[in-house]
This record gives sequence, structure tokens and C-alpha cells, in this order.
Amino acid sequence: MFNNYLYIWIIAYIFGLLLTEFFFLSQGLFFTITVLIITIISSFLLPKWRKLKLNILSCFVAGVMIIAGFYYLHWRTPIPDNFDISHQINSSSQNFNLSTTITGIILNTPRLNQNNNARFVFQTQQINNNGQIEKVTGKVYVTAPLLQVTGLYPSQILTIKGRLYVPSPPLNPGGFDFGGYLKREGIFAGFSANSLEIIKQGNWWARNLANFRQRIIQTHAHFLKVPYGNLVSSMVIGSRAVDLDLDLQNAFRTAGLAHVLAASGFHISLLLGCILYLTRCYSPRVQLIVGLSSLLTYATLTGFFPSILRASFMGVAVLIAIINDRSVKTYGSLLLAALILLLINPLWIWDLGFQLSFLATWGLIVTLPAIVKKLDFLPPTIANLIAVPLAATIWTLPLVCYAFNRIPVYGILTNVLATPLVIIITLGGIFTAVIGVFIPVLGSAISYLLFIPVWLLINLVEISNKLPFSSLAVGEVNIFSVIIAYSILLTITFNKWSQKRWNLITISALILFIIPLIYQKLNLVQITVMASRSQPVIIIQNQNNHAVINLNDKNNVRFNVVAFLRNQGINSLDLVLIPYDGENKTALNLLREYISIKNISLLEKKAVKTIQMIAKKPNYFQFKFADKIWLLVINNKELNLSDIANTDILIWDGKTLNIQQLKQIKMKKTIANIDRMNQEILSYLEINNIEIFPLEKGAIQWQEKTGFKIFNNE
Repeated sequence: MFNNYLYIWIIAYIFGLLLTEFFFLSQGLFFTITVLIITIISSFLLPKWRKLKLNILSCFVAGVMIIAGFYYLHWRTPIPDNFDISHQINSSSQNFNLSTTITGIILNTPRLNQNNNARFVFQTQQINNNGQIEKVTGKVYVTAPLLQVTGLYPSQILTIKGRLYVPSPPLNPGGFDFGGYLKREGIFAGFSANSLEIIKQGNWWARNLANFRQRIIQTHAHFLKVPYGNLVSSMVIGSRAVDLDLDLQNAFRTAGLAHVLAASGFHISLLLGCILYLTRCYSPRVQLIVGLSSLLTYATLTGFFPSILRASFMGVAVLIAIINDRSVKTYGSLLLAALILLLINPLWIWDLGFQLSFLATWGLIVTLPAIVKKLDFLPPTIANLIAVPLAATIWTLPLVCYAFNRIPVYGILTNVLATPLVIIITLGGIFTAVIGVFIPVLGSAISYLLFIPVWLLINLVEISNKLPFSSLAVGEVNIFSVIIAYSILLTITFNKWSQKRWNLITISALILFIIPLIYQKLNLVQITVMASRSQPVIIIQNQNNHAVINLNDKNNVRFNVVAFLRNQGINSLDLVLIPYDGENKTALNLLREYISIKNISLLEKKAVKTIQMIAKKPNYFQFKFADKIWLLVINNKELNLSDIANTDILIWDGKTLNIQQLKQIKMKKTIANIDRMNQEILSYLEINNIEIFPLEKGAIQWQEKTGFKIFNNE
């Protein structure tokens, strides 16, 4: 009975942490009073429901745990102190021509970012700003040229020269909130480094740990080469510890195999299974010691991330149960592991890896037996191969839709086919890693035997991603839809009446979820001018027809265009219209890997009739949409404005046109980067009452009913 109460109290604590998403600390008094009132009412009503077997005291404690979780997370939420380096950021410090020097300690091993630069977190101690030396505190997110960070490891003291900046929120719909992510990590400033100098070497433990990881990576890469060797290392110690090719990482994510590259419960299960098998002839005490040592070593190697810690705690529970000759209470082990982790750091409740790991494990506990029972007509091995990814997917799918705005349609099938290969590669990778630490050449030679399984796995991922609608964009999912989805799953899991009608409940919920999305999509008429570092990108949505004008480069496609299309639930484009240059062509090839494109047109050639064109040249494009005339100017090379008719909205980057060219364009509004305009142009626009929509503040969206608005996700 007490165990049931304990589970309820743990769930109440987690619920309190989650409620911080909806209530600010300033609303704490209202929140506390509300929870207490609900608790008092529940204390009298719920005990009468015999199935719950609750009493008044247990209900009251649950309410207190909700309140405790709410205040504890707010208390642990990082805020910059008075000496934090973020206070040093001003307009001059963000100037590209001025340099700032900071001194401090490197906190993690540098890794490759998506711009092919190195990234790491740096604990600041001192800043030299224009000759003024001050003591500072706080962490910064540092990016630096790859050659500058060779050989760096945590605990080294460095002096770094570069530029301080404020990590910005997403400027386009669907964009990653990088600034918000860093704030949850206690980082309030970024630093773009030009040069680094080592002032003092780090401690022996950090140096040897970095060398240990590097030896494992080199063991796999020596004969297998890149990216095969790096893929094996990622499947052994996780992609966070390995510089795996970013396109390959994205391919695995698209195929629904992202968990393969993250050190998680799957790896812990394989590791423990091997340890228990190899020590089966020894006493339970020996098994416990060897098992605990292996778990600690593996967690240290991979980094103490929430997903691996959760799996390690559950692994410890398994080992303790074995030595005591008892069965493992999986519900209790999972909840207890979650409680311990969320007491250590309550902010991990918002860590996507922790959330997916917890939900996948929960799915295996509560749903796997029922699925296996339904598949009893199949051989047990095949039934389990199908049931495991299906059970995990059922419980992670709502969160995946919310976080990524897409569904890996063939994810379950790909997981079923990939599982044997993943087991072979992971076990082989662990075995060769152990050998490679002591005898590198032998470990590398044996790891070459993994070439065929790795080749098969990569080709399986590529084939899966090339299938029609392999990654189905579902659009932006409301948080309340996610709450409803999980409420339905819990009801089906624990209510016998719902279990008998699970198919009817599921279909009804899907219909209620899908119909509003289809209705909205079929009635949406919208133009979005995306915020970009270079030329503006235009995305047109005309009910079920979609077009993109200009792509800029690969990074813009990867970070902005694809994210926006998924956010809007767009799975195919009727037209992509781009200038004839190398960067746009490269960007187009990348875009085609993510989405189906029916028609492609260069500005030099005749376009299809998806858009009503007025004038089209290599450096500008004028079209009519929703009774308004739009003009996009890409560059002013041999720009001839004689063909340009009067326009309602001019879209440009803010610096391409000079004042003489601008005066020749009769316009009512303009969308551009104001910070790139000179004072003469700003004065001209103001005098002529031409309304300006600034792209540096975020994407500009126009709809027929609401008009213009600036996207703002702060």
C-alpha cells in the first residue's frame, strides 16, 4: 500500500515540475491557493473511489508535492548574477570589428557544430574589454575555428579573443529556440572566437578521459574510415561524444533511428546483458560489483546525460534485485530513477532526451506485454522485434510530433529491420573498443569486420528516407493536443472499459485532431518573408498550393526553410524559383532530400503558372498574389528598373538598392533589414510615408484577413 502512495507522490512532484510551463513564479500565490483548494476537495472525494485506495493524508501529501515541485524548479532556474558576463554585452561588444578577450576554464570537449566550426562551453573568470580588465562570472557558448581547438579538453584554462553576442530567439516560425536552450543550461551569452591560447593545462583525469574517448574513436576509424568508423563509435558512446557527419545524423533522425546514436537504455541493456552472461558462473555479489563498475565506466565515457543516467539507475535496480534474488518492480524503478534525476536537476524535465527516454521505457513497461500477446501468432523473436519499437513509438509519437512537427512514417518498419544490425554493430563496437584501449591495432583490425553491417545499416536508412512521404510533416502541434493524447493513452492503459474500445477511441481522437488541421490548411492564404542573413526568402501558401522563391544557401535551407515547412505541415512544393547561382543550386539539392518538389524554375527561364508573374529577371522577380503586387530584388547587378511596374510591397535585404534605384520604384510598403539601410534611404522612406517591416526582428507574414505581422517568439 505504501508503495502505491509513494508512486502517486512521485508523479505529483513531476506534475508540479511540468506545471511551471503554464504558471510563472509571480503567480505562485494563486497557484498555491488553487492547488490547496483542489487538494482539500480531492481529499474528501477520491478516497471514496475504492479503486484508487487513497486516504485523506495521501491526497494532502500529493498536493504538497505538486507545490514543492513547482517552487523547486523555479528556485533552480538559472538567472545571471550581477557579475555575469552577459552584462558586458552592448552594441560595441557585438561589433564585428571590435575584439574582446576573456579568460576562464573550458567545461566540455569541443565538438563540431552544424556550421563546421567547433563549439564548447566556457566558464569565464576575467574579461579584457578595450584594455579594461574586470572579474566576471557565468558561462558562455563558444564557437571557434576547428584548427584552433585541436587537443583541447575540459579543465584547461584558456584566453580567447573574439566577439560577445546575445543568443537570439528564433526569428522564423519553426526555428530552434537556441537562446532558450542556452538559458536552461545557465548560459546567457555567446562568444565567436577568432583565436585561443592555452594558459594552463587541465587536470590528469580530464586529460586521460578525453584521450580514452579519442582512442576508442581512432580504433573504429583506423580501418573503417569516416563516416563508418565514427558511426560505430557513436553507436557505442553516443553522438554527443563523437563528431559524426551531420548529414548522416539527420538521415538517422529522419528514418526514426535517432535513438541508435544516443547512449541510452538500449545500450545499457546490451551492456548489462553481456556482463551478466559473462559472469553467470560467479556469485551474485561478483556480478553486482562487475555490473556496477561497468555502468559507472560507461556513464563516465558517454557523459552523465539524463537519458544514460536514467538507464543506469534502472540497471542498478536490476543488479540489486539479482543479488537479493527478487524480481524488479519496473514501475517503481522507473519512477524512482526519474525522482532521483529530477531532484538532482529539475530542469532536466525539459530535456528532450530525458523525456523521450522516460516515455519509451514507460511504453515498454505498460504496452509491450499487450502487443506481444496480440502477436502471439508469430514466432516469439519476430513478435518481440515488432512489439518493442511499436510500444516505444506509441508513447513517444505525440512528443515527437510536438518537438519536430513530423512523423517518421516508416520508422517502425525501419527499426524492425535495423535492430539485428544495430545489436551486431553495438556489441562489436563495445568489444573492439575494449580491445582497442589496450591494443589499438588489434581492435581496429577486428572492428573492420563490422564494415558490412554498417554499410547495410546506412543503406537501409537511405532507402527508408527515399520512400514517398518518409517524413510526414504534421504542422505545429499545440501543447494541449499533446496533453489530450497522453491522457487518452493513460486511460486506455489503465481503464478496462477503454481497453475494449481502444480502436474506436483512437480513431475518434485522430479525426478530431486531423479535421481542424485540414480545414485550416485548405483555407490558408499566406505569404511569409523569412528573416535571413543575406537575401530574403519568400514562401507562398495558397490553400493547398505552395511555392518557395529564393533559397540562399544550404544552411538557410537546413535551419530555416525545412523547419518552416515542417512547422506548417507542408509535404510537397508546387514550385521552387531560384536565381542561377551555385549556392542556390546546392541548397536546392539539399531541399530535395527533405521534401517533394513538383516544378523547379530558374529566374532566367520561363516559370510554371503556379504564380501569376508580372516581370522576371535574373536579379528580381515581380508577381501578383491575392490582388497585391510583390517585388523581390535579389541583387543590383545590371539592374534595369524599366520593366518593373508599380508595386505594393518591395522585398529586399536593405542594402542592395541605392537611393536612385529606390526612387524609381513606386511602392506602398517595404520589407527589409533596417539595420542595413543607410540614413539617406531611411529618411526617404519616412518622408514618403512608406511603411517598413523590419526583417531583423523576425519573419514577416501576411494574410488576407489579418494583414502584416512580425513573427516574435520571445
